[in-house]
Amino acid sequence: MCTNLATIFQSVGGKEPLHQQRTDSEPSKFIARYAFILAGWSVLLGGSLTWNFRQAEGETLSMAIATARTHISKDIAFRDWVASHGGVYVTPTAATPPNPYLKIPDRDVVTAGGKALTLMNPAYALRSLQEGRDKDSPVKSHATSLKPLNPRNAADPWETTALEQFEKGAQEVLEVYTSKGQPHLRLMVPLVVKQDCLKCHEDQGYKLGDVRGGISVDVPLQAFKADEWLRMTHQGWSHGLIWFLGLLGIGGFYRRVRYLDTKREIAQRQLTERDALFKNYFELGRVGMCITSSDHRWLRVNRSLCDMLGYSREELTHMTWTELTHPDDLNLDLAQFQRLTAGEIESYDLDKRFVHKNGNFVHTHLTVTCQRKPDGEPDYVIASVDDITERKKMEEQVRQLAFYDPLTHLPNRRLLGDRLTQTLANGKRTGLYCALMFLDLDNFKPVNDKHGHEAGDLLLQEVANRLKGCVREIDTVARFGGDEFVVVLSELNADKTISTTQARGVAEKVRAILAEPYKLKVSQEGKEGRTVEHHCSVSIGVVVFINHEASPEDVLKWADDTMYQAKIAGRNSIRFYGVE
Repeated sequence: MCTNLATIFQSVGGKEPLHQQRTDSEPSKFIARYAFILAGWSVLLGGSLTWNFRQAEGETLSMAIATARTHISKDIAFRDWVASHGGVYVTPTAATPPNPYLKIPDRDVVTAGGKALTLMNPAYALRSLQEGRDKDSPVKSHATSLKPLNPRNAADPWETTALEQFEKGAQEVLEVYTSKGQPHLRLMVPLVVKQDCLKCHEDQGYKLGDVRGGISVDVPLQAFKADEWLRMTHQGWSHGLIWFLGLLGIGGFYRRVRYLDTKREIAQRQLTERDALFKNYFELGRVGMCITSSDHRWLRVNRSLCDMLGYSREELTHMTWTELTHPDDLNLDLAQFQRLTAGEIESYDLDKRFVHKNGNFVHTHLTVTCQRKPDGEPDYVIASVDDITERKKMEEQVRQLAFYDPLTHLPNRRLLGDRLTQTLANGKRTGLYCALMFLDLDNFKPVNDKHGHEAGDLLLQEVANRLKGCVREIDTVARFGGDEFVVVLSELNADKTISTTQARGVAEKVRAILAEPYKLKVSQEGKEGRTVEHHCSVSIGVVVFINHEASPEDVLKWADDTMYQAKIAGRNSIRFYGVE
């Protein structure tokens, strides 16, 4: 040991060991003192390493739990969305056959176009989502109950135990177990009965607030354990390095200058490593990264951001981010940026649109933070830019399906109800009358019978286009169903007589334009398409109303009744509610 310590001191100080310059008793005292300090230093580092190992194990479990909770949250959000819409209708297939356990009258329907649909209730839709997703994902989820309608939703023994704990007040149950030699995490949360659950489960005796079941998730821990091992390895190496540096520091007590030089070298190496790590993170990330100045100039951008916006690095660094921000999003971004640089907030997240070099809009999500100088003044701003254009497209598609008729692209009944309610509210504010026209095509069925449903669809689309050409931007044209349409005329006049005259003028215009011949280009399989000419009139019932006179339901009913009076009177005519 004397030889090893001598070598260490010689390597640190560049001179022969101190004990060779002193008496024979001094080396043993020095070695004992050094060994004592080294032992204390080793115990300290060993304790720190043990604590870090335990932290790594705890972090592994926390990440796995977070993954499981995120998975469950997505399932619950999807189930709640389906439940909030009363279920969703889909075309029956082998993967989505009619649910034999759903006992409601409108489970299976046929559209006006003859298309068969079946209702997927929340539990059925969620199970279909889970089964499809679990094929490609190692994480498995399962919605279950102690009283399932569908035997496929029955709980296994572990889930049964968890459900019983939920009924006693538990909010979450988890377990780590081993399967086929690999560790797994199981986590389960309860599902509580809400109002929209009673549609399918009230007959089972459930009440609002009862625990109806739960969603369990099985997360394989192998990947997490591999990451844990990697982090532990890094911790081991870093602690070993620190231990060794401490050893050098203790030996360098007698060679202070060399010790300080060594420390500076280590600090410089660490700084270089951090700079290299930051550069790798900045450049190799799959999201856009940028560093900007407080006056909005791009200081540094990565390749992902350049690809996202279509500009080169040189082009972007000669521009400001305000130049490429959509005008409608600029004020909000500038306000948040000002608060950030002023120190009012530490960071902010924002959805905004950038303008691509080709003129298209790129939907992004920004996470922005500010790095400050020692005096607190802003140094630079760093932001991550995530392209969410595809997500926005999917959201818009969902909105179209929820609020618009897929054939004519007109507002459907749901959106019509919202528009009518808004029209009534505006009437109360402005004091102006409004009008609602209920239209039913008089000669629609023959076109389907004679030329097929494709011709009928083309006719409905043409009717929709003609109707939109008869009204103003502030008015609403909606497809009510089948061959029925509704037109809402907003902000007519404060005088009912004048408003009635205005509504009559629009109704006459609609009746005349819909009576013009329709030339429908119908395709034929294996043959050249043919043009079909069809004549079709319309019966119109009109209600002139103001906010305090009626509810949306009353207005629709009055217009519907009046429309049938027009049909009885011989069709191709207009009738006003309350007018003989």
